[in-house]
Amino acid sequence: EEDEKGQVWHESYNLLHQKVALKIDLNEQSLSGHVDITISLVKPVKKLRIHANHKSIHIKNIFINAVEAKFELVPGKKLSIDPNNKPTFKEFSKGLLLVRDVDIDVSLPEKLIDIQIGQSIVLHIEYYCIPQEADTIKFVRASDDSAEHMHIHNSDGASVWIPCIDIPTQKCKWDFEYTIKSVDDTVVSTGNLESIFLNEEEKCKTYIFQEEVPTSASNILLTCGPYKIIPGSIQDTQVTYFCLEKYYENMKYTVEFLTEAYSYLTKTISTRFPYNSYKIIFVEQPFSKINTGSSISILSTEVIHSKTDIDPVFESRELLTIALSEQWLGCFLTPQNIIDKWIVFGMSRYLAFKFYLEIFGLNAGKQKLYDIVRMVCSKRIRIYDPSYISSTQVHSKYVVQKSFIVTYLLQSRIGDYQFTKLLEKLLSEKDLSLSTPMYLDFLSSETGQDFSSFFQLWVYSNQCPHFIGGFYYDISTQRTEIALIQDKKYSNPITNQDITLRIVETDCDHFHEYNLSIEHEYSTFVLQNIGPIAHTGKEDESEELPMRWLRLDPNLQWIATCRFYKPLQMWLNQLLCDTDIIAKIESILNLSEFSEISVLDALNRIMLNETIYYPVRMLSARVMAYLTSADNNYAGLDRLFQFFRASYFFDKPTKIKPNNFQKIDDYFMQKSTQYALATIKRKDGSTPSDVVDFTIHLLVNNDNSSNEFSDEYYMQSIIDSVGSIKISSSDRKLDSLLIQIQRYLTMDEEADSHKVITTSALKTLCIYQKIGIIPTDFKIFHKYLGNGYQINIRERATECIAYLGFKEDPLYDNLRIILDNIFEDCTPRESYKLLRALNLPNNWGKSNISLARDVSRSRQVASRYSSYKVDNEENIELRNFVWEKLLVQNNDRVKMELCKFYRHIGGVIGIQEVPVIVEPPTIIRKGSPPRVRSKNSPKPVKAKSPLEVVAKKTPTKKKEPKPKKSRRKNKRKGSGSSKASPPPKRRKTTLSFVTGPLMLKIRDPPPKLFPKLSKLILYLPDEPPTVQTPLKLKIDGLELPSENAANGLNGKMSGDSSNENSVNGDSMDLEEDSVKLVLTRNEVTVVSSDEEEEEIDI
Repeated sequence: EEDEKGQVWHESYNLLHQKVALKIDLNEQSLSGHVDITISLVKPVKKLRIHANHKSIHIKNIFINAVEAKFELVPGKKLSIDPNNKPTFKEFSKGLLLVRDVDIDVSLPEKLIDIQIGQSIVLHIEYYCIPQEADTIKFVRASDDSAEHMHIHNSDGASVWIPCIDIPTQKCKWDFEYTIKSVDDTVVSTGNLESIFLNEEEKCKTYIFQEEVPTSASNILLTCGPYKIIPGSIQDTQVTYFCLEKYYENMKYTVEFLTEAYSYLTKTISTRFPYNSYKIIFVEQPFSKINTGSSISILSTEVIHSKTDIDPVFESRELLTIALSEQWLGCFLTPQNIIDKWIVFGMSRYLAFKFYLEIFGLNAGKQKLYDIVRMVCSKRIRIYDPSYISSTQVHSKYVVQKSFIVTYLLQSRIGDYQFTKLLEKLLSEKDLSLSTPMYLDFLSSETGQDFSSFFQLWVYSNQCPHFIGGFYYDISTQRTEIALIQDKKYSNPITNQDITLRIVETDCDHFHEYNLSIEHEYSTFVLQNIGPIAHTGKEDESEELPMRWLRLDPNLQWIATCRFYKPLQMWLNQLLCDTDIIAKIESILNLSEFSEISVLDALNRIMLNETIYYPVRMLSARVMAYLTSADNNYAGLDRLFQFFRASYFFDKPTKIKPNNFQKIDDYFMQKSTQYALATIKRKDGSTPSDVVDFTIHLLVNNDNSSNEFSDEYYMQSIIDSVGSIKISSSDRKLDSLLIQIQRYLTMDEEADSHKVITTSALKTLCIYQKIGIIPTDFKIFHKYLGNGYQINIRERATECIAYLGFKEDPLYDNLRIILDNIFEDCTPRESYKLLRALNLPNNWGKSNISLARDVSRSRQVASRYSSYKVDNEENIELRNFVWEKLLVQNNDRVKMELCKFYRHIGGVIGIQEVPVIVEPPTIIRKGSPPRVRSKNSPKPVKAKSPLEVVAKKTPTKKKEPKPKKSRRKNKRKGSGSSKASPPPKRRKTTLSFVTGPLMLKIRDPPPKLFPKLSKLILYLPDEPPTVQTPLKLKIDGLELPSENAANGLNGKMSGDSSNENSVNGDSMDLEEDSVKLVLTRNEVTVVSSDEEEEEIDI
């Protein structure tokens, strides 16, 4: 941060020590006290700047060396909108995050103006907090099943609750003195507990903590409440666990494994725990599930699970391990700035991932990597972006997960052993704050490798390419040609990088790996002498291939997705023979596009094989149900029924056995198989009656009395499957289903559970109302919006109302009911989750078996609020209401979600970038299914704002000179070369012709070929199909002049216009290049009017 002279003010002194003394009153929900900040001057100064949020902290007095000093609040940046220049949404949201007042300038008293350089001074600041203005401070009120307690999170820094020097690079030792007006409550803070003083007269206790390890202010945490304590020690570290009384028994089981995790992490990085003690506290209503500070971790009670739970164990152990690893990588080793947090995110999660492999196995780890890569590729983001100004932007799950994947890729290039040694060396440095350039230099100097291109590709950019690939094998020359295309719809093309291609030979025991050099958007490769088969050239051997299957990037060295076209038999070979878990998942997903009986047989073999990792078997069951149809005589239905009844029914297949979840494989297969059965549909879209009877039987006869594990998540899966059943509203079986749903809904309300059954029941009822099986009734969901329900229930009720439509019921203003609920009595985390439910799209009722990456999620949400974008009095009032709430919001995460919602209802909308869709040419010559063309992306919607901002006109593009004609020929690379050859110069795409109105959309014409699209000429053959005359041509909806041949045969139709409504936004010039549309009986071909130029793709 710089002052008015451009000088970095905190470089004028060294921070030596900070002391915090606070009085805490849970009943009054108040914090008050003083802070002592000791610094040493490096250069003469007249003013000192400290951090303190103006809204939440009220400063009474400031003394410097016991002399009273004057201070002034430095106003922060304000949000202003130029009525003549409409901001983009990115600019608008960034402006909102900049609206913060955290700086205070303290003037040195005249007595101290000549203080010597190097001499230490002490700032004594007396203040009190206003918790209602600080989302960082959370006082949880007492209720029937919960005790009153308080906790603080550090996502917005420490300056929200204590005046301090809140800079990551400014570390010092700390002293803490907390006095709480209760003898029954316990205070837990950063640092080592030195002593406790009891004052019986005033009925209060004072806790003294000291932190001898230099720590930045953002890593200071505090909590207090009537906690139950589990003391203990691991090796030479004192480890203590805290929670409220009702969670005590379950907490003991939840944290049992941490001794093993602690030993594994210290052994892996060969570094002792950086602090003398470690505290883990479980609290209610935190903003995030995990919040880590120096020697302390505050986690949500949602992380606690009982001995009978199965599903929550995976996430719980992962989060606790991450919290532990962040003590080394995040608290002790800190980022230099907010944009450098990706370094510690990636390191800590990689360290936790190694232990995840240790307890759950290699297959679980590979599946996790594959799922994270697909999730990260669904949204292109940068993990290092100078525009990041708030922790909200950095703590996005996409940034965190991509940071982990990037660190994993770094480790794979360096080597696991050497990478852990590098971590050990970093942790050996004291008071180290790491920046991204420092990290890059450190890796390069220690390993001798140049990582600059790696950082440019995965750290500094948002690239997540999508490859489309295929191959052709020439038997006569034993050469394999590989073609790869990077789809620009998802990412800009990446060049000068290598990607691995693995070719497995016929015996399945040997494979070859080739490093293919990606040098163009369209890359072709020639591989010579593949396989041991000696071909005779006879015709009966024309289909014989010397390879069983091919895989692109088998070792996950790219943050990318791939669609590789292969024959059906290759996918079957890969599924049945490849032992790699990712290879099996890829093959099952690709087999979802084939409906042959051989595919169902192969999936059935995988499902029945108990030696295969159970998520693969679960996916096989789902895809088998997805492929089941009348075309294959519902073969999958019979196979799924046979498996389920043989595994989970008595010998007489009339009644299900009592639940027995001793084997985890059987438990998850039981869940997935019954759900898969419910997704099978007949030709008319209805569910087979056998499946409906089967589901009712499971609901009625579920018996968990003799099972030592909970059946909560199992019943959630069954109720979810009811939502997939399509049944007539007049069918008597519908009443049975609704009665069972209501029964389980009532049981879950009375039980002490995670309430996942309630959320599934609400979802099912919502789906039935949406498709008209039962009448729409918003009262069902209004009931669960109240503050008395858990946040996951309230979030689901909000999703249900949004899914049904806010204005479907004229009796209720559903959107206003939700907004009033959000702004009246919600914690910041609850407000964030409920607003996110309004902003996220809903894919209920759609199959989640897909190879495509979703790029239309924002458009799904936009249609939800289309009626609110009309500028009437009611909608403008709503926008102004949201705008007022937006400006007074303190929490950055809530602010960003509210900003998105404001945009959806017609508020400030920026000119959003829509990715250009480019259909690549067909290059698959063998085993390629028919190509399905995607639709054009809609144009950005510009809505009026209640602030009456005016959109800035887009400047007209300058006219480019006509490109020179190129006669360069494409030369193929020599045999055996794995280097990419330039893309073919000529390419052609055809479309099937359909009688009636013909619409052709030219997507991204090459700028070198067509600087301005000028003319469209339609040539009809001698015997054209039926086409009405006169022919008409429209560009962007504007009809253009046309001319037709008098005889109607071989007619020509051209368009000419001088307006600015052409495809590229420029005026047309008939003297420039033109496009010819050659129409034959069955197809339309687009070619250039100049024979020497390349053909274009439409």
